Amino acid sequence: MHHITTMYKSLSVILFLLLCQALFSQSKVTTHKNENWTQVYLNVRLAKRWGIAGDVGYRFKNVFESKTQTLVRVAGVYYFNNNVSFSVGISYFRSNPLEGFAVPEIRPHQRLFVNSVKGKFSISQRYRLEERFIRKSLQDSLLEGYRYNYRFGYQLNVQFPIKGKTIEPRKLFVNIYDEIFVNFGKQIVYNQFDQNRIFIGMGYQFTKNANMIIGYQYIWQQTSSGNKFNAIDCARVTFSYNIDARKDN
Repeated sequence: MHHITTMYKSLSVILFLLLCQALFSQSKVTTHKNENWTQVYLNVRLAKRWGIAGDVGYRFKNVFESKTQTLVRVAGVYYFNNNVSFSVGISYFRSNPLEGFAVPEIRPHQRLFVNSVKGKFSISQRYRLEERFIRKSLQDSLLEGYRYNYRFGYQLNVQFPIKGKTIEPRKLFVNIYDEIFVNFGKQIVYNQFDQNRIFIGMGYQFTKNANMIIGYQYIWQQTSSGNKFNAIDCARVTFSYNIDARKDN
């Protein structure tokens, strides 16, 4: 695990510097928005080494006034052990920059998960690389072809129970995470920093396999112009279900 720790420290420094650069950019224009995100996750452990994962998401603005984005994501998962896994998958997004107009996007992705427990704290780290194929558009019309770039994200996620030492069924827990994204590729000129997401929420563990988390997420996002930013206040609700289908479980 030493090499993972070293990689985490190096990436943390790089991402922190990019975030600082975005936060202190001169002549920036900030637009404030309100959004609501709902997400459903399903993870199935099929064997000692293999599994599948998927999620569906719906995102709205101004308390479900209109849809801003929908997504479907599926992946195959390889488990190095119970604490480290690697997945490869693909996502389909539909973004709605205007009412009644949708821009499709296809995102192959690769993710590395590293989980650990420190006392009562469950800590997970997620490293995600996305290859983004975004349909070209002009105002409210789709054009031929796709724009292509990469996005890398790192998330540090911490959960801990309100009472007791472990998260157990029919118990409440706290969930806090921070996730930062950076863009790179030939078409990225002004927004190497993409966005930072900070979340704090409360979860309820229904059973050993299922939970729901409700909370507040703040998103600081840089646009492609470089000097324009979105500050998004977001109410987020997620439901997760984990199935262990191993015969020897």
